[in-house]
Amino acid sequence: MYRYACYFLIFSFLGWCVEVAFHAIKSGRFVNRGFLSGPICPIYGVGICLVALLLGRIDSLPLLFVASAFISTAVELAVGFLMDKIFDARWWDYSSEKLNLFGYVCPKFSLIWGLLCTVAVRLLGVVDVIVFQTDSVFGYVTVGVLTVLVLIDTSASCVRVVRLNRRLELLELFANEVSSALSVGSDFIGNGVYRGTARVYREYERIVAEAAALGVRIIDAFPTLKSRSYNRQLEIIRKRLNDAKERNSRKSKKDSRKNRE
Repeated sequence: MYRYACYFLIFSFLGWCVEVAFHAIKSGRFVNRGFLSGPICPIYGVGICLVALLLGRIDSLPLLFVASAFISTAVELAVGFLMDKIFDARWWDYSSEKLNLFGYVCPKFSLIWGLLCTVAVRLLGVVDVIVFQTDSVFGYVTVGVLTVLVLIDTSASCVRVVRLNRRLELLELFANEVSSALSVGSDFIGNGVYRGTARVYREYERIVAEAAALGVRIIDAFPTLKSRSYNRQLEIIRKRLNDAKERNSRKSKKDSRKNRE
């Protein structure tokens, strides 16, 4: 158990590093990837633990590669489907990739996962040296504390997403209320409609700001995130955050020019 707990923590962290490096190359900036706030992507740790448990004794590289690709693809499919159903959102979308399955998995990334898992299994000997050297009371306490931190981070992240969904739901309700109020544009009740609409709009803007604060890291980490029920409001939040980034970028460039002058 201690051995696989170490595998999970080590490869979850390395997986996070891979994600950050990939998106740094792609976007030219740091993005804290993953569902959790901490430097860890549990899907990598779970995948490697399963591959190590089921395929660790396989000597044939081609067989190890194919089996690793199959297992890691199954994990990604299961996690994508469950997160979709639990949080009512599509966290990643491979619909534009050829031969994708429901947008959750695709051959291109299956090959990448297979390659990464094959390399990881071949490196288990090195990892085992670290694991066996830390097989002590200190090691058990360290792994226990890190595991508890991961569980706390998981709980906090789930709560954050639930709160974001509630804000998106409120935004949808307010948007519909504003739309209904505006459609009643009669002179007889014009002043009442104006006051009601202004009040609702202020409340709407407040909830937009709250939702943006809750969703800034999640939207940044999952740029293709789609809400199945409230995607219109999610896109409003995404646009607000992108506009804010653009303003900050222009301000930074302007300040930089002033400093040079």
